[in-house]
Formats: sequence, C-alpha cells, structure tokens
Amino acid sequence: MLSMIQQSPKSPLMGTYQAGNAATAVYLVFDDKGNFCRYTQQNGVLEEGIYLEDSPEQYTLTASDGYLCQAVRTREGIYFFNGREAVALYVKADSALVFVGNHEWPEWAS
Repeated sequence: MLSMIQQSPKSPLMGTYQAGNAATAVYLVFDDKGNFCRYTQQNGVLEEGIYLEDSPEQYTLTASDGYLCQAVRTREGIYFFNGREAVALYVKADSALVFVGNHEWPEWAS
C-alpha cells in the first residue's frame, strides 16, 4: 500500500528521503511541523519523533524513546547519524510524505 500526503513545503527538509535500493531501502520522512519517521517497507517504523534545526542545514532528531540523532542537509541529500549504525546518506525521493507498505504509521502521517 502506498500512501502519499501532500503538504505545502514550509521546511526545506520536508519530504521523503531514501537510502539503498528499492528492495532494501530505508526511508526518512520529514513533515513541515517538526515530525520525522524512519522506516523500511519490510519492518515498518524504525524510529519516529521530532526534529529541530540547530543551525542552517543541521538538525537534531529526538526519537520517541528519547534517543538523539543528528542530520545534516547537503546538496547530495541528508546525512543521518544515529550512533547505532554507520552514517547513511539519504537521497531525496519525493517532496511529498511517502509511506510504502501495510504498517501502522505515526498519527501525524495520516
């Protein structure tokens, strides 16, 4: 199931970003109200929470369990640092919020 939510872009970060190929991709989604979600098609939500801009193009992401992650926006995409995995580059896939798969998504994603 593919779900797309159209919102007027108020945040330069807003949209859907993808790391990896379609079969094993990890997606990172940012809305324009400070929410984020990281998920896979196979497993659903990996992390969700809020994000704040620390300085131009640098963001702190606070997962719902309180864990802090960092993101840096560049021309290439979003570099995501969570301290649990290797640094990953997420390339912008869409300006809309895209959720792929039949999973339970965050409330803000509906």
